[in-house]
Amino acid sequence: MKRTLLATFLALSMATAQAAYVTEIEPNNSFATAQNLNGLFTLDADTDITNSTTWAHASVRGNGNDDFGQTRDFFRFSTAGGHVLFDIDYGMNDLDSWLNLYDAGGVPIGSHDDGGVLDNGTIHGWDSYWDVVLAAGDYVVSVGKFYNDNLGRGQDYVLHISLENPVLVPEPASLALMGLGLAGLAALRRRKYA
Repeated sequence: MKRTLLATFLALSMATAQAAYVTEIEPNNSFATAQNLNGLFTLDADTDITNSTTWAHASVRGNGNDDFGQTRDFFRFSTAGGHVLFDIDYGMNDLDSWLNLYDAGGVPIGSHDDGGVLDNGTIHGWDSYWDVVLAAGDYVVSVGKFYNDNLGRGQDYVLHISLENPVLVPEPASLALMGLGLAGLAALRRRKYA
C-alpha cells in the first residue's frame, strides 16, 4: 500500500512538473494593460526553447482573435540583467511577427522582425528570434505583425521569453516546510522565477 501511494505521488509530481504554456489574457492590448509573466518562468525542459533547462523561460500562446485584429499583445517581465531571448514559434504561415521592446517607463528600446533561425517550433525564417542584453529591471515586449503593425484576426503564435539571469521569486513559508518530504523535492524542481 505504501509503495502504491509513493508511486502515485511521484507520478503526479512529475506530471505537474512538465513545461506549461501560458494563455494570453485580454485585455493586454497596451503598455498599461500588459499581461504580467513574472512568477511563471521555469526551467522545465521544452524542445522548442533554446537553453530550456539552463535559462528560465515562460511561453505564451497568443492570437489576434479576441481584439479583432485591432491591437498588439503586450507582456511584462523582469530580469536580473544579461541576455534575454525572444523566440516566436508557430507564427508563419499567417503571421510575419514583429516585436517591440520597452523599458519600465514605456520608452521604446528596440524592435525586431525576422529571426532567420530555424530552431524547433520555427515554421519560417520570418518567425522572430531576438537575443538582447538588458540591464536588471522591468520590461515590456509587444507582439505585432510586419511592418510594425497590429495583429490580424486569426494570427496566432507562441512567444517564448528566456532569461539568462532571472529574478528569483521568494517561496512562501508554507512551501519551505514541504521541503521535509518528497513534496519538497517536487516543489524545488518547479522553482518559480520572475
